[in-house]
Amino acid sequence: MDVPATLSARAPVFATGQGRKTDPVNARSVAVVALRTKGLRQVVTDDTTVAIAATLQLAAGVGV
Repeated sequence: MDVPATLSARAPVFATGQGRKTDPVNARSVAVVALRTKGLRQVVTDDTTVAIAATLQLAAGVGV
């Protein structure tokens, strides 16, 4: 799901009363928002995206 940053950023504040950003809190916040929000866009991977990612990974490894 494509969870907008504005929605996931609000979740920790409401859940804990604090706005601390830690990886576990962020992951949980995004998951909660994704489960409770209707109409979110589903992200799909296409062949072009996979090819670009593979090319970038290969290019990053050259000369190492």
